[in-house]
Amino acid sequence: MKKIIISLTAALLSVSALAEAINVTAYQRFPWNGLVDITYTIPESAEEGTRYYAVDFYVSIDGGEPIAISAVTGDGAQSEAVTTTGLKKAVWDAYQDFPELIGSKCKIGVVAEDVTEESVYFKLDIETGKMTVSRTAPSVAQGADSKCKELWFKNVKPGTFLMGSSTAEKFRSTSNENQHEVTITKPFMISVFELTQGQVELMTGENPSYYGGTEQGNYKFMPMESANYNRLRGTSAGATWPGETDHRVDPDSIIGKIRAHFDGKYLIDLPTEAQWEYACRAIEQEDGTYTFRGDNVWNNGLPYAPVPETSTSPKEDTNLGAVAWFKENSYEIDQVARPREVGLKEPNGIGLYDMHGNVAEFCLDWLANYGTEAVTDPTGPATGTGRVRRGGWVDGTSTVVKYFRIAYRVSSPPNQFDTNKIRYFGCRLVLLP
Repeated sequence: MKKIIISLTAALLSVSALAEAINVTAYQRFPWNGLVDITYTIPESAEEGTRYYAVDFYVSIDGGEPIAISAVTGDGAQSEAVTTTGLKKAVWDAYQDFPELIGSKCKIGVVAEDVTEESVYFKLDIETGKMTVSRTAPSVAQGADSKCKELWFKNVKPGTFLMGSSTAEKFRSTSNENQHEVTITKPFMISVFELTQGQVELMTGENPSYYGGTEQGNYKFMPMESANYNRLRGTSAGATWPGETDHRVDPDSIIGKIRAHFDGKYLIDLPTEAQWEYACRAIEQEDGTYTFRGDNVWNNGLPYAPVPETSTSPKEDTNLGAVAWFKENSYEIDQVARPREVGLKEPNGIGLYDMHGNVAEFCLDWLANYGTEAVTDPTGPATGTGRVRRGGWVDGTSTVVKYFRIAYRVSSPPNQFDTNKIRYFGCRLVLLP
């Protein structure tokens, strides 16, 4: 018989500084086959709303230092995110991790760390549906799985910032950019990259993009485009925002199908306009706090280059090309002004890519002029004629420098179908607790 001598501890010394799970039990299955059943409890949180816990498993063999174990399935795997408290069950294949373990005395430890408001990344595996927590950013290499087979989100902490632009902002619109204080009270996760064609194909079985197909080569890593607001969220339930703020969407919409792909486990949607601008302006400091980009800078901190107010060419701003795809730098590659693979330009202050240029990104809100009063968790005006798009876009006819600014706001009818325009419309997703 192959038997592991199991003893238990919920507090291994090397990980005791973390938030330990409690009531840990572990039993090797009989007949002895190397599988160990583990149960543990995540205590109830005093905080309201969904909490995310990064669950990690450790073993101490014959009194040695704790070692992270990876051959774990069930409620939690190494760094897998768990969203509920209470009793959990997992199975460890001890012989897969340590084939030589027979006869050893093992101590099992489980750590469940609340990361709901921590500066971490969440990775959703599109094939398995599992969500794991990472403290390192995703790969941005050309053709990386992070841009096609996975969805990566950056956790964004709550805070207060100035939305819109002051009178010192160059190129500003005086009609709809009134600067005002906005407070975001709840953490949210925003996708590191624009939603790509490969991701949409895997999750929904469709691809509305104009610039898709094998003739485009790396099309799976290019942003999805040519989907208007109604196709993203639907014309029935999906059209009710902000009258209904529970993020309802139509089942046959793209976002509805994305949710269904994950069996409804995750609340995925477009960001509000305030969430989009908050995440775009944010700069993460070494201590984990945020400061925010102000006027006359791109979201990587580079200032606007000194171009004329009447400039009609983004290329005239030599700093913009570091963060954005626009008509001319896209055209230079293969003489086509089209969206390009995500994640190849510089990121912003919290690690997000392509918030300037590439495709214009839909937000939930109707477009209307801002007020000047301070607001909390704004959801936009009750009605309107156009849904907000942000960030600028690769367009063959109308890309001027001012359209790429953080504060620039534009909208389109939710049912717009003009192919010449919507081929530059896409989105960035949020994952809400």
